[in-house]
Amino acid sequence: MERKQGIEDQIDSVLASARKINSVDAPSGFTERAMQRLNALNGIEFSIWPALLKIAAVVVLVVVNSYTAVYIINGPSQEQQEVIAPESDNINDLVTEYQASDFNEDILTPNNIEHEQP
Repeated sequence: MERKQGIEDQIDSVLASARKINSVDAPSGFTERAMQRLNALNGIEFSIWPALLKIAAVVVLVVVNSYTAVYIINGPSQEQQEVIAPESDNINDLVTEYQASDFNEDILTPNNIEHEQP
């Protein structure tokens, strides 16, 4: 297979020119202006509703996040702490009610089949 003369030089020049390319950022509001122009060409009026919905969603998220942050900073109320903390009397009643001595002896020992030897 034959190589063209100077192909490596051409490849290097293409790569060098590709390295010179910088990224371009669109100016703010470019997409909305472009959409207005496209809609004007199609005869469709521009609607402000999508922008208002975006703003409303941001407001809702900010309100919910601020409420959550205030709730976390303040901690649970005294009523919730009282409900969470069990009383020692309730635990003692639970222990006395479910003691192992109340169970039947057969439940605590393994069941042996009659024809098997222990």
